[in-house]
Amino acid sequence: MTAADVCAAILTTWPANHDNRPRYVTAFEVNNGAGFSYTRTLDAVVIDTWPYKGFTISGYEVKVSSGDMRRELQDTTKFQGFANLLDYYSIAAPPGIVKLAMLPANWGLYEVQKDGTLRAKRKPLMLHDGSDMKTTTRSFMVAFTRSLVTRSLSREAERAARAEGFREGEASTKYDLARLQREKERFEKVFAEFQEASGLDLRHAYSGVELGEAVKLVMKGGLRRQMCSVRDLHRLAAETEQLATEFDRLAEMMTPEMGKP
Repeated sequence: MTAADVCAAILTTWPANHDNRPRYVTAFEVNNGAGFSYTRTLDAVVIDTWPYKGFTISGYEVKVSSGDMRRELQDTTKFQGFANLLDYYSIAAPPGIVKLAMLPANWGLYEVQKDGTLRAKRKPLMLHDGSDMKTTTRSFMVAFTRSLVTRSLSREAERAARAEGFREGEASTKYDLARLQREKERFEKVFAEFQEASGLDLRHAYSGVELGEAVKLVMKGGLRRQMCSVRDLHRLAAETEQLATEFDRLAEMMTPEMGKP
């Protein structure tokens, strides 16, 4: 697990939108002052913008190796550089990297879970008296804002976002191609069955309009009606022929009588 993975877990655990309302603002690589006044840089700072939570400011130091954690504990100047600017200070790390007993009592420990969120193995204690919350410096807020604008979306995060977008697009394209392939196979099956049943080779030139009208005529029973009409015509022709025969015979019977004076 990389530091970028842990930073992504921070964003997931404290999202910009919480319960469909804006809440957390997170910046990475935040200096403890603006200009040349800063002495230390913290991996992540999260500000809770909900008033009833007191606009708390939490700092997170990311650790992905036991050696890095030991060096942090041997030299706590980074923590001291932020202690009077933050409300809470915690370590964010993969599971098993940090031993809880090694941490100062007021530090928190958050570990990355399989779902990509952070879970508190121990929540931090407030770094000052809650009844007399200190106001952070303007220099620190300028540094936070600068990091928010210029560093929050790191190159690693940009690459990860592009890669994730590519994976999502690739998965969507594969799904669409599979759907189109199924439709193609279904139409080919229907096409082959139609040719076999109709005896027509549709690879030769046929008017689609005429063929469609013929199929429509059959499907709607028009051919049956036409066949009935043909049978009616045959019957009418037979009756007409019989009537003509009767007229001829009548004419033959009347001809001698008509020739007498």
